[in-house]
Amino acid sequence: MKTIEILFPGLREQLAEVLIAELSLLGYESFWESDEGLRAYVPADLFDERALLPLSQQYGVAFQKQAASVGEWSPAEEDQHPPIWLAEGKVYIRNQQQPPEPTAPISLVIESKLSFGSGHHPSTALCVDWIMQQAWSDQTVLDVGTGSGILALLADRHTQGTVEGFDNNPWAIE
Repeated sequence: MKTIEILFPGLREQLAEVLIAELSLLGYESFWESDEGLRAYVPADLFDERALLPLSQQYGVAFQKQAASVGEWSPAEEDQHPPIWLAEGKVYIRNQQQPPEPTAPISLVIESKLSFGSGHHPSTALCVDWIMQQAWSDQTVLDVGTGSGILALLADRHTQGTVEGFDNNPWAIE
């Protein structure tokens, strides 16, 4: 499947969230926020540059189009996402190329994919904190849009109940 990448350089976080919502309505399937800006990914057959022009004008943002290199993150991209400690040092998240941390109470290893989380987004940190505060037993946890599976994996390690996750992006299960 051919994918188009659109870069919106140098956005404020609040504007990036608005654009993600707007672009989702246009068929964009995944997003990546970095210091460089917001990258949005859409299947090539759904891409319509004319649909971006009103957004560009309305929000005063520029965009750059290029063919996306779909697949594993490059080593340079993985270096931008070092291992991270969350939940006041109780949860350690790393990718499979990074060294384990033997002192971590809970250690999660995720597979790096271009469209999924590394644990660095503030919303992930909030969800991790919330999960760690729960005292679940015999509960069912559902992770909708699981992506890299960080929240489902954590819930599985932290609960006595059942954990299920799903995603509509094929990369989540490849």
